Amino acid sequence: MQRKKAFAERVFPAAGVVLLGVVLVGGMGCEDSFDPKGAYTEQLAVYSILASRSDTQYVRVYRTYNPSGFNPLENTSDTPVRSARVVITEGSTEYQLRDTTIQRVDKTRYTDNLHAYIGYPFAVQRGSVYALTVRSDRGNVNATVSVPGPGRIDANNAFVMAEPERFRDDISVTLRLSSVTRGYVVRIYLDFEYLDNGSWIPRRAEVPVSASTGSDGTLIFVYPRLTQRRMDLIVSAQQVEFSLAAYQALLTQLAEQYGQQGFRVVAATFILTQVENNLYKYYNIVNGFQDEYSIRTDLPDFTNIRGGVGLFGAMTEDSTVVDLR
Repeated sequence: MQRKKAFAERVFPAAGVVLLGVVLVGGMGCEDSFDPKGAYTEQLAVYSILASRSDTQYVRVYRTYNPSGFNPLENTSDTPVRSARVVITEGSTEYQLRDTTIQRVDKTRYTDNLHAYIGYPFAVQRGSVYALTVRSDRGNVNATVSVPGPGRIDANNAFVMAEPERFRDDISVTLRLSSVTRGYVVRIYLDFEYLDNGSWIPRRAEVPVSASTGSDGTLIFVYPRLTQRRMDLIVSAQQVEFSLAAYQALLTQLAEQYGQQGFRVVAATFILTQVENNLYKYYNIVNGFQDEYSIRTDLPDFTNIRGGVGLFGAMTEDSTVVDLR
């Protein structure tokens, strides 16, 4: 019995000894403070999307901030970096952007207007590579982006939009994308007129890609979203279809809203938007977890700004207009 007791005491020491050990280990761990946010280092945050739709380009330069609490939305003071040297180059051509202020539409969080750097006239050249350099007293950063080359959008059977009741085929569109393109979105805008006190008033509405009926019987329109291009179709064409039933439902709604005196379809504008790899990745990371099934409280980061954070991306637009009268 004595042997068994001695063995038990060695394997299972007294409770007081175990408690003392836990206290000692815990006391040693408390010597180091714990910060759930981790170490903070201020960086430049730079955002710019070069777009072919305008001859004016913008670059926003800010510094990151460390919120006092754990919710960054509690910060109500914007952190623009002023008097920086912002330059965009394409080959031997250099664009030096200047300071400007832009009216802020939503002032629920920040009450001051937006600070940005503007380049005008600055028409983006399709298929070109642009380099961005920012130098300031808060640090220096740089980035590059390849702009998608020319695209093409063909309306294969736009005639069904003029007389949809005569056809059963969906509205078909054929695309030709640049080899640089990673994502694209196709939109159709219907131009129409309605009669108001003897005058025809022009209006425009986006055509849904499909439609469904909700649980309460209401009609739900679904509109195009940014789509990843098929990587096996670098050269060949790609086809997109819009539901004819959804288009007819849109016409019914518009006629009910505007057709008391008169309503007529005028034209359709088909628009192809192409985005390169950086903008595609940024868009999908920002929007990838905003769904009803996600329980994530964090968001992954994406940046192509060397030496800082943010985005330097590019997008182009090509369009085709079809007369439907």
